[in-house]
Amino acid sequence: MTGLLVLSFASLGTSQINYFDNQYDSFNHFEILGKVLVLDSLYLVVGKYGSITENLDGRLLMWIDLEGEKKRELRMDSLIYQERINPHFIEQLSDTLSILQGTKFYNNPDNTSDLILTKLNHYSGDTIWNKFYGNDTLTESTAKTIRTNDGGFAIAGWSFKYDWLADSTIYQQRMLLVKTDSLGNLEYAGRYTSDSLRVHFASSLVNTPDKGFLIVGHMSKPVIKYRRDSKLLKVDSLGQVEWWVSYEAADSVGSHYVYEILPTADGNYLIGGNKIYIRTDIPNRVDLFQRHSLMKVNPMGDIIWEKEYSQNDWVGWARGICTSKGTFVFCGYEKDYNTDVSPHFYGVLCEIDSTGNLLWYRKYRSSPDDQIYSEYLLSVKETPDGGYVAVGRGYGEPGDSTYQNAWVIKTDSVGCLQPNCDSISTGVQYLYPPERGTLVLAPNPVRDWLRLWVAEEEVERLEIYDLSGRLVLLKQYEEMRRGEAVELSVVDWSAGMYVVRVRTDVGWRTGKVVRE
Repeated sequence: MTGLLVLSFASLGTSQINYFDNQYDSFNHFEILGKVLVLDSLYLVVGKYGSITENLDGRLLMWIDLEGEKKRELRMDSLIYQERINPHFIEQLSDTLSILQGTKFYNNPDNTSDLILTKLNHYSGDTIWNKFYGNDTLTESTAKTIRTNDGGFAIAGWSFKYDWLADSTIYQQRMLLVKTDSLGNLEYAGRYTSDSLRVHFASSLVNTPDKGFLIVGHMSKPVIKYRRDSKLLKVDSLGQVEWWVSYEAADSVGSHYVYEILPTADGNYLIGGNKIYIRTDIPNRVDLFQRHSLMKVNPMGDIIWEKEYSQNDWVGWARGICTSKGTFVFCGYEKDYNTDVSPHFYGVLCEIDSTGNLLWYRKYRSSPDDQIYSEYLLSVKETPDGGYVAVGRGYGEPGDSTYQNAWVIKTDSVGCLQPNCDSISTGVQYLYPPERGTLVLAPNPVRDWLRLWVAEEEVERLEIYDLSGRLVLLKQYEEMRRGEAVELSVVDWSAGMYVVRVRTDVGWRTGKVVRE
């Protein structure tokens, strides 16, 4: 589904709310969006673009309005692939300035790379300064960047060197932490290993109250190829190691990859990732399946609880955020096995409460049914209306994975692309409007304001009853537009279920709504 499609509903006396699910045509280039910044009247999304045939690669900035229309695109670099800059992080510093972080690769025999911070004007895209951090003999890459408690920046990633005498085998791979001040000046760089014979990755980090950091990642198992254990590293304010904790995968688990660590309101931490299991029920072969996993740990890394979330045999989380409600929203992907066309992946959003309970789980796609779709959501942010905007990528041309489109979706507070979405459903959410005659009640359950409308029909009369049959509300409407919404205050209603009856220009429509 390419091109712009916006679903919206209007309410009397309020501004219009828009949800969208849009791919942006790459015009024979691939464009992958990895991060998003929520500005006053725009979304600034950051990613990379490139062309395999032209051997080009560079950073991409895309400005999208609140209705999902692309207003402008800026390709910051036009470099050969071997000298590309991959962006990984953006954060707003002021009304006009933001910081952009990435990895700069070099075209040299050692295949080295540095980390880069770019300060820019987030409306014009103009660069104010670039700062580079690295080692002339190492290849270093980044996974996540955060603002620090003192106003600076901390970058987590990994550092390694190729051993060309051993057929390009990676060795000396360690976790990497780079700490800068607010101006991007280097304060220290640490490279860490708990075992010099094992490969280490750092995937995320979080500030600790003592101005140090907790860094999560994973480490290879000895001898066994493609086996990983999770690691948690604590460093002090100067980057010195305080302790390591290892979360070893069981024999039935091929790998335990962790990709995110987030602080909780009670002073503990959530660690999110994926577990890859070895399936032994198929004779003479080894099959793998992957599950979402989540651990809550205390400040010393001790596990408080651990849970897994299974929707099918191959699912994965990419990144997560803490929401203003005290919950956690994760984005990622899920493989679709109900198709003969391969590969098929949905983008995924889900919300989890502070005790690890799954509140809702949504799957999204925007490609036609007969087209290859391998769509991933790579980053998510909360929006001022309480909803979410998520970014990633999807394939462009049917059957050709070299052409990829940038992908952005905007949802409400429960991951819905339209206001007729059950807040506890785990089904696939498509960007298709409800069928004509559908009575839409949103949100449902409701606390303050209820919006209702009937798809493609005019509301003429509204009746609302409680379960005892008592008439709670009766209203008549004249000259309503087809599909126009009615907004009602429910703050004075008692908690419970209500029956809603609406007469339209076609007939009567009935639904139920719960007042929390």
